[in-house]
Amino acid sequence: VWYRLEFELPDSMRGAEEVTLNLGAVDDESWVWLNGEFLGEISAKSNPEDYYRVARIYRIPQAKFRPGNNVLTVLCNDLRGTGGLIGTPYLNVPKLLALYLDEVLESDDPYRYYGW
Repeated sequence: VWYRLEFELPDSMRGAEEVTLNLGAVDDESWVWLNGEFLGEISAKSNPEDYYRVARIYRIPQAKFRPGNNVLTVLCNDLRGTGGLIGTPYLNVPKLLALYLDEVLESDDPYRYYGW
């Protein structure tokens, strides 16, 4: 079965260096494209031990997304029983750890990081 989703990248994800696409497990095999560019394959050929249960996670550089509509395409091949997307796919932006402010504040205590 083919899955095709058109979407716009949410404003909250713009500006991140990369976005993580998590499709979850796919029963059984899968091939994934974003805007016509191949992201990867997990199949009996590439992962003979766990292809039917391994999570499909792709780290995608921000430059791969279009400013407007984007197209995610997933081909699923079922080898036995039922098949398809098992989990709930989602996009995630890694949280950036910022220990310091960009500007100095008079009320900022330079010793608050003591003991790390």
